[in-house]
Amino acid sequence: MELKLLNKTEKGKEKKGINKILPERIFNKQLESDVLKQYIRIYLSNQRQGTSKTKTRAEVSGGGRKPWRQKHTGRSRQGSIRSPIWVHGGVAHGPTPKSWFLNTTKDIRDIAMKTALSIKNKDNKLIVVENIHMDKPSTKDVVKALSDINVQGNILLVYLKRNWNVLKSVSNIPGVSISSVENLNAFEIVKSDYLIIDKESVKYLEKRIK
Repeated sequence: MELKLLNKTEKGKEKKGINKILPERIFNKQLESDVLKQYIRIYLSNQRQGTSKTKTRAEVSGGGRKPWRQKHTGRSRQGSIRSPIWVHGGVAHGPTPKSWFLNTTKDIRDIAMKTALSIKNKDNKLIVVENIHMDKPSTKDVVKALSDINVQGNILLVYLKRNWNVLKSVSNIPGVSISSVENLNAFEIVKSDYLIIDKESVKYLEKRIK
């Protein structure tokens, strides 16, 4: 695997004419951090399943009869052994299934995406390459390619055309993940330390994001 850098030199410095590769309106826009925070909150909320559930005293099996008579036993009155105060009893005010889904607009998604991309670009953590392609699977080649361009930490590779050899090679490298540009979102970008994206994906984003 070879990663031919387009917007940086081999030493990591920016090349002249970078704006021809990275559109200003997407990769160098005014940061809107509040919108990005709002989007991340919505994104994380939408990842919640909302399936947690506990049984109430009406749903726990058993406890059909009164455990002892009401009076003259010296003990507190009880109506069922499945009361919430009993061991193995029902749960009072426990969680029930609910939807955590929050709706958002395309404008917010676009602004969040542009802000996240601009942050990576301004922090010098965005790398554009000719393509992300491999003729055969090789984890060793991917590790070497990433080492050659001097990137560390959480690395996100973004591609336009799926290459199974790359997917197989990256799958067992700690800290390295891969995503199609169609599924790319601002949260993944912010979470990564370095974003490596191919030239065709940049063109796709230019058409997708208004």
